[in-house]
Amino acid sequence: MSRMHRLTSRHVVRTQLRPRPSTQVRAAARLLVALLSAVLLTAGLATPSQAAVTTISGRVTIDGDGSVVGATVKATDPSGGATLASTGVDATGRYALSVDAAQVDLVVTPPPGSGYQPAVVRGIETSRDQTVDVKLVPQEAVTWTGVLRDGAGDPLPHADLYLLQD
Repeated sequence: MSRMHRLTSRHVVRTQLRPRPSTQVRAAARLLVALLSAVLLTAGLATPSQAAVTTISGRVTIDGDGSVVGATVKATDPSGGATLASTGVDATGRYALSVDAAQVDLVVTPPPGSGYQPAVVRGIETSRDQTVDVKLVPQEAVTWTGVLRDGAGDPLPHADLYLLQD
């Protein structure tokens, strides 16, 4: 004996057919997505706060217009002192640095034992290429003699005195 099953409305699967968008509508949607993607990518790449890359170049000289072979030149951030670019001078004392900051300080360090003092040029605007020539001056030997005393006027034995240049 076979059994008969009754189908009820809960067993019936209903499907709705949706009309397919036309080819023109699909093409327009793809174009819109592509344009929006391009605008968003471009907006993220170029911001007004970015500075243009500029060049600072010049010559490092000493007495008599000679050059200091082995000197280094650094462009540093004026607010924190971080090095942004660095190079050495050539045989004629010339240098060139590329920087992408709005303002830099230039620090010139002579080679050790040269007898010349380091030099700092502060606040160089880099809205356009700049030429900055730097003349190094000799270190001068200074001899101090005397007695270092405390606030009461008593001598301070075994005290070391350090002079700092600002």
